[in-house]
Amino acid sequence: MDITNFTEHYDSKEQYDYKMFVYGNYTYRDNLEADSLVEVLRNVIPYLNKKYKIHFTLMTPQVIKSLSFPNVHQEIYALPSYCNTMRTHFDAIKFLDMIDWRRNDFDIIYSHVPEHTAQIANALFNNSNLRPKIVGYSH
Repeated sequence: MDITNFTEHYDSKEQYDYKMFVYGNYTYRDNLEADSLVEVLRNVIPYLNKKYKIHFTLMTPQVIKSLSFPNVHQEIYALPSYCNTMRTHFDAIKFLDMIDWRRNDFDIIYSHVPEHTAQIANALFNNSNLRPKIVGYSH
């Protein structure tokens, strides 16, 4: 029996080798297109698309037009804009609801918020069956 008949896919026509969730820190809120993480992702996603079939789910404070690739889903998630407050704020219940772990599986979590990386691992490992590799990035 093929279990994929009972599961939802991001795009039923497209099969992905990997699913990556990007948990970002967007510090330049006045112009997200100029934010350093957006600049990195705008280059990394097309590069990785040439090598692998990856579906990206990005946590973003609002839709970012330059990251609207066919294999990218932007999940709106508003963190506090003041950096010190944002770094100490992690809502595990909201995070788990947002990733919808019962219907989605992720191979890689790319965390751009070092203060939240351990929180993400704890939320996933203690409350779900997901065991993705977690990769951190900081300036």
